[in-house]
Amino acid sequence: MSLLSPVSAQGQTSGAFLAGLLQTQLAGQAQQSLAGYGDKAIGALGSNYDAARGALTSNFAPALSAVQGGYAAARPDITSNYQTGLDQINKGIAGYSPYIGTGTDANTMLSNALGLGGAGGNAAAQAAFQASPQYQWNLDQATANTVRGQNRYGIAGGNTLDAITRLGSNLASGEYNNWVNNLNNLAGRGLTAVSGQGGLYNTSGQLSANLGNNLGNIDIGGGNAVGSLYTGLGSGLGSLYGQQGTNTANVYTGLGQGIAGIQTGLASALTGDINRASDAQAAADAANQKFKMGLIGTGLQLGTAALTGGAGGGLGLSSLAGMSGLGGLGSSFSDAGSGLLSGLGFSPWGATSGIRGA
Repeated sequence: MSLLSPVSAQGQTSGAFLAGLLQTQLAGQAQQSLAGYGDKAIGALGSNYDAARGALTSNFAPALSAVQGGYAAARPDITSNYQTGLDQINKGIAGYSPYIGTGTDANTMLSNALGLGGAGGNAAAQAAFQASPQYQWNLDQATANTVRGQNRYGIAGGNTLDAITRLGSNLASGEYNNWVNNLNNLAGRGLTAVSGQGGLYNTSGQLSANLGNNLGNIDIGGGNAVGSLYTGLGSGLGSLYGQQGTNTANVYTGLGQGIAGIQTGLASALTGDINRASDAQAAADAANQKFKMGLIGTGLQLGTAALTGGAGGGLGLSSLAGMSGLGGLGSSFSDAGSGLLSGLGFSPWGATSGIRGA
């Protein structure tokens, strides 16, 4: 500020600078505080999600052990029950074996008796028939009775031998068919035993197939159950990581938006301060310019009055009176901030009085 520039905007510009400085400092502190809370939020998210993942993982091991143990315990239960059934069936199969053996022998002998085994087979059949207890016992009884009868009546010789021969022939002829029928019946029992044994073998095969199916189902079920546990663990962990990532991104997004808001507010405040300082400086410049223009105009008027007064004698006070005093200068002082000039101890009316006095 000088005599020719009495109006100054230094107070306003200094105030705007200090306000901007304070606002910048506060904005920095706000950003630091916001960043600190953001770090705390991210740390809390991390610890909470770590705890959730730890709980999920720790619960997985007991669940897996329980599933595997349950399916492992089911296998021997099924196997032992099926084995009990198989043992009983095997006993039944073994019970048919003697009947199958005698039936097979009877069928072979029956084939020989019917001539299917050739001459050797036929001879073997006859020998077996004649060696049978039934034939020998009947033959011995009949022969003994014949001999006793002949002796009782005193009849002996060729007639007795002929009678015994005819008795053996008739007995063989009559008993042979019975013997063959017995062989046939025995062979039939063997066939029935084979059929029964075959049924038991079929049942045994079905039990074994069922055992295999059930054991397979247990293995498949156990595999699916274990697979589901691992799938659930993976899905749970993946979901937790995804949620943590989303929430962390939200924290950073909010943090960025908050910092952007602080910086936007700071920029707006600084712009306002700068504009206010600029407006104050412009107003001061305008006031000083008016003040200068007023001084120039007054100087010209004084110069003109002096010239006119010199020709008429004196300073030309009449001309000054014609100017209505220094009203124009006072008006310029008023527009430029006459209050400021008065504060500086400069009074245009006082100046005029001085001139008049002179």
